[in-house]
Amino acid sequence: MKTKLLFMIAMFISHVAISQEFFLKTGRNFTNYNYKNSLGKTVSGLERSSGSNYEFGVEFFLDDAKSSLESKFSYSASLVLNQFNAKGGNVNNTYVWNTNYIGIQNMGYASVLKSPDGFYNLKVKAGFNTSTILNGQQYIDNVVYDLKKYQEFKGIFLQPEIGMDFKLELTRNLCVDLGYLFSKAFNVSNKSSEKLDFTNNQLQLGLQYTY
Repeated sequence: MKTKLLFMIAMFISHVAISQEFFLKTGRNFTNYNYKNSLGKTVSGLERSSGSNYEFGVEFFLDDAKSSLESKFSYSASLVLNQFNAKGGNVNNTYVWNTNYIGIQNMGYASVLKSPDGFYNLKVKAGFNTSTILNGQQYIDNVVYDLKKYQEFKGIFLQPEIGMDFKLELTRNLCVDLGYLFSKAFNVSNKSSEKLDFTNNQLQLGLQYTY
């Protein structure tokens, strides 16, 4: 019984090891901040701003497919770098926030429209990102503040996500990926009286290589 179980585990690991694709993606984030000061009052006048996104990871297939163009169900793990920026102000001051967050992203995929010849595959996706700030600056007129020193910006952000990917074959081992992702990020480690969360719309373009 133990021998059979070990054999099945070994077969599964070897199957997963060869059923995978590496991908590299880049795109734009369009972020809306929701910021509350120490009095619990939402800061008004904040506007959506854009920033860059970079992602490198591996997609694993949960069926007998040999590529993401063929697979119905798959899973990916990736390293992501996101810029979440915002701007705002009033008659007296102008505010700008520029931040860089690094994190680990886990995503599940399900195919909803796939060509019989494996030329394209439209997938819905859902997952979450766990990230922390690398660096950030707040500009108030001509004064610059380091955001890594503020509790509402540092610590751990948890970011549930949902979106779609459209994959299109370029060569036998290479496909292009067009993606959209909606998410909302929460600082789960902030204990201060000032609170920050933000929603983000992300557009991506990437390449996937079958290993």
